[in-house]
Amino acid sequence: MAIKVGIVGIGHTRFGNSSEYDLADVMAYAATNALEDAGFLERRREIDQVIVGNMASGMFCHQSAVASSLVSRMDMEPVPAELVENGPASGASAIKIGYMAVASGMADIVLVVGGEIMRKVSGWNATDVVATMLETEAEYNMGLTLPAFGGMFTRLYMERYGRTERDLALVAVQNHKNGAKNKYAHIQAPCTIEACFSAKIIDPLCPWNEGIWRFESHNSRLHVEKTSNADCELTIQGLSALVAGTHDPQDFPLAGWGDPDNDLQSVQREMFPAARPYLHENF
Repeated sequence: MAIKVGIVGIGHTRFGNSSEYDLADVMAYAATNALEDAGFLERRREIDQVIVGNMASGMFCHQSAVASSLVSRMDMEPVPAELVENGPASGASAIKIGYMAVASGMADIVLVVGGEIMRKVSGWNATDVVATMLETEAEYNMGLTLPAFGGMFTRLYMERYGRTERDLALVAVQNHKNGAKNKYAHIQAPCTIEACFSAKIIDPLCPWNEGIWRFESHNSRLHVEKTSNADCELTIQGLSALVAGTHDPQDFPLAGWGDPDNDLQSVQREMFPAARPYLHENF
């Protein structure tokens, strides 16, 4: 007779930049929530096996043997722990192996934990680490990265099936809608394809830039025109930072760059996502 296997507790941390934390700590937070959900936190040393799913803690965090570190961090010695690595499917593979351990009769209770912190390194380094999943000679050595692959296949899909930028934007709208309902989501704000705001631009050095302007995003295009009513004030520095994506609008009041309220900040983030600035010059 087959052994019935069930998940009796779950835990999660919020997606986002967790670089200020140790990877074992982040995993421990999620694991503690799962054990509390299962009513098993005080009995955690009775667990037969810990399975950890992680792709590249050694490269992202300069930390190996993270499974054993998790056991120590949670005061669970001598529970055995093993690490599962299978690229972006490491978490799913860890769940599969945990299921197999119970289904085979080797273990009665298994704790499966997955986690990754990618912001311990720069964006360039993180992109390179993820790119090591590519085929070494035919792809990685040719300079391909996962974002580049995504862009290439997206363009191919658009050309083959007649899709447009608006069709892609609808995916982002749906994802934002779902994220707004998820307390663990990194961005919890719905968005629309059409977004707009007006601002009184202040530029004492170049007064010809001053005035009240309406900024509207429509079909992935930005339209700017003069108007009579302003939703907020922005200095030319604030407008430049907003368009370039170098600063979050919530920082503008403290910097003296403008006074957008919380609702308007959400609209501005939607229209002008944070981006890495580039200077196309040789030095």
